[in-house]
Amino acid sequence: HSITLVEYPFLANQKERMSKQRSVLPLAGLVAVLVLMLVILQLLAYLKTDGELQQQEQIIGEQNIKAEAQPLKWDIMNQTWAGDLFPLSDGTENWQKMGVPSSETVSKFLDYTLPWISCGNLEPLPYPRPPPERSVFVVDLVMMAYDIDVLEVRLYEHAPHVDLFIIVESNTTQRGAVKPMYFEYYGSRFGPLLEDHRIAYLRHKGNVKKTDAHADRKDDWHNENAPRDMLFDIVQRYNNNDNQKPSIFLNSDVDDIWSREALGKLVQNGIHANDNKVYSPSQMVVYSNGVYSQPNIQRNSGQGAIPTAWSLPKLKLPKFRSDAFIDGRGFQLSGFFSPVGWMSKELSLAEAGIIFSHDYANARERLIDPYTTFNRLRAGVRPCCPNDKQRPLRETNAPIPMLLREFPDRLPYLMGSERRCPPHEYIGDLVINEVCTPLLEAFGFCHDNL
Repeated sequence: HSITLVEYPFLANQKERMSKQRSVLPLAGLVAVLVLMLVILQLLAYLKTDGELQQQEQIIGEQNIKAEAQPLKWDIMNQTWAGDLFPLSDGTENWQKMGVPSSETVSKFLDYTLPWISCGNLEPLPYPRPPPERSVFVVDLVMMAYDIDVLEVRLYEHAPHVDLFIIVESNTTQRGAVKPMYFEYYGSRFGPLLEDHRIAYLRHKGNVKKTDAHADRKDDWHNENAPRDMLFDIVQRYNNNDNQKPSIFLNSDVDDIWSREALGKLVQNGIHANDNKVYSPSQMVVYSNGVYSQPNIQRNSGQGAIPTAWSLPKLKLPKFRSDAFIDGRGFQLSGFFSPVGWMSKELSLAEAGIIFSHDYANARERLIDPYTTFNRLRAGVRPCCPNDKQRPLRETNAPIPMLLREFPDRLPYLMGSERRCPPHEYIGDLVINEVCTPLLEAFGFCHDNL
């Protein structure tokens, strides 16, 4: 038997298509495999790169942790701008021709030295509170710059009698160089006063001058007087408030303070309404650079570096002059700085502008080791003035401010000790004037962006 197979046309077409598909399948499979391999290679490369990045980040993180763990080191002479502090020096150490550094260099110096201005990370003091429900407000008007230590001495001395400290700090030096805000950097010291809403801290916008180095520069007192004017404007606003409470205002340079006892007498006696007199302590105890050496005593000094107290109304801000006395002491605490703080003052003042140098205070040696002049400093000799007479050692019965009496180890250089403090490490932003109290409201601090 013979069998004839009949192939239908559609079956023939199907076989042809299958034959073509069989020829295409190996090529498609090869492409798919290549694509898969490429994806795998890219994934492996990504994983390797990501692993390397993570390893680098880990190394950088460990380096940062080590850097943060290491204490700050004083190494100012190796900073690139250090030589610019003496712009006209010709290498012959002719200190009469050092020149005044530029405002940019001064700003760099102040930023660098900020942690060494005072002792680092001190615990806040137990600031006493004034009696509640007193019939009078006591307001202390304070203008500060780099003098964080004497500010703390003042606040602690005045605290039992003061309801509100209004502190103004400018963002520039007297010569117009941009400066750091010292109160904000060291503000953790004043935590109890801030928590009690007894500090109104105001930032004054100074007159910035971007100046080059000069052999001499015109003194500029605007940046010293403007913050004082700002304080008086605030007082006048309070004076125009119909709901004001009888008040006593204290004002002076930050280093001229009432003793706690004398201020207590002033508050107890009161200042009568419309009393136009300006009061000061009957006795001033004058220290220089610290309380290691014996003070001078001035009696019934009605002008100059004295703390004053007065009531409203006043047509202008009383300063450096009084016409009545309260029986008791005040303190003049001139030059109460760390050795680093002294250099910051010298570069900032309108009448200075240089780091002083002479036979006992070589400027470059002071930069290498700020304590090189400490033996003269603690004896009352200022770096600016080598002809100052050295003072004898303070007698044990000589009065000193409460902070230095109760906490003699807190600021060792002010007590004449060569023990060096660690630098301060900034611990975070301050929350200032967040809650509105009736007294803050009376001065307009609750709604103004000052």
